[in-house]
Amino acid sequence: MSQNLGTIWSKMSCFLCPQGLHSTRLLLSPHRADPSSAKKKKNTSETKRAGSSLHKMKKERVTLKSEIALLKYEYRLRITSYHETSYASIPRPKGLSTAMYYKIRGMHELDYIEPMKLESIQEKELRIKAVDEDIWLRNPVPFSSVLEACDFLRDESPVMNSVEPTLSGRMYRFNATKIEGMLFSGIRKLTALALKDATVSKHFLIAVLGGSGLGKTDTLHRIRRDGTLRGKIAEHVSASSDGRMPCQHCVALFASFNESTPFDQVPYDAATEPNVTAALCNMLLSHYLGVECSLALTRWFTRLTLEDVVNYVQQREAAMHNCALSAVCVVVLVDEVGKLGDVRAKQLCDELLAVQHSSMRAGLPIFAVAAGLEVDSMFATVTRSSKHRLHPVTLSPCSP
Repeated sequence: MSQNLGTIWSKMSCFLCPQGLHSTRLLLSPHRADPSSAKKKKNTSETKRAGSSLHKMKKERVTLKSEIALLKYEYRLRITSYHETSYASIPRPKGLSTAMYYKIRGMHELDYIEPMKLESIQEKELRIKAVDEDIWLRNPVPFSSVLEACDFLRDESPVMNSVEPTLSGRMYRFNATKIEGMLFSGIRKLTALALKDATVSKHFLIAVLGGSGLGKTDTLHRIRRDGTLRGKIAEHVSASSDGRMPCQHCVALFASFNESTPFDQVPYDAATEPNVTAALCNMLLSHYLGVECSLALTRWFTRLTLEDVVNYVQQREAAMHNCALSAVCVVVLVDEVGKLGDVRAKQLCDELLAVQHSSMRAGLPIFAVAAGLEVDSMFATVTRSSKHRLHPVTLSPCSP
């Protein structure tokens, strides 16, 4: 009998104690919903709404980018000459049909007002900036890989190539032979250092040096655009590497820390940018994909490094050309390094040299060419403050 009473009492206690009341809530009140279940449903619905809102913002961003690309395309056609050849240098925005292309080409016959078009471009860019800020606040997660960054950047506006003549083109032509000779000499020396397994302290940056207006930026652009010159670079790498780097193709990546930007976009500000590497990766990858660089996206690149970007480009080019990684040479062109200031310029040069050294040591041809460095003279072999070793490509003024 006492055993039966004990059993009954233990069963009753589970209902009377707080734990018992908690564990048997549904038995005592089956009509009440479980608060934890309702909370889960609420969290799930909030997550879905947040995801839907994020998707809408990204969709709006893509639409705005397409509209801006079309407006810039129309604007560029309107301000250039109306000769047939002028259109060939202007890329078409993504998704532009042939019919629309010819319609835009005929717009110069109409009375369009360029200031209004520019104002519309700037308004849409301000809206994109606000959308970017909202996207970041809702999902402040940087790109985890270069591939993820590429997927995002493909929605950016295509770069509008300049059709205006460069001011220092005559200077470049005057220095062309000398530039190629000094450039190839630097490449051969770096290749020889790689064969000797030299330390990073022995490596140097190829630096384009010269006074204002002599064509430092034009020299970098010449390397970037001239396929024949890049082909010669590949030949010199292959010939001087004893078969370790049988280079067949050469691709150039470009970044500039210049203050001027097209269509009054916000320029790069070295004083407020906390991560020079992220800015460099953003500019290099945007150039490689042929899209305009949006400096507002730099914070998404904080997890990526220069080595990540260079390795991605090398692997992609090797796959496209069906060749080995060692057959693809990557030239990293960086302009206006001096505008970063001593500390950030040193950080940038350190990274350029480190990636160049580690890649060359592994038998992968990577070269860095910089312009706008702080030096004591146009024949300097070291930078002014950080004392980085340089191989100067010196530009000389031509006679009038």
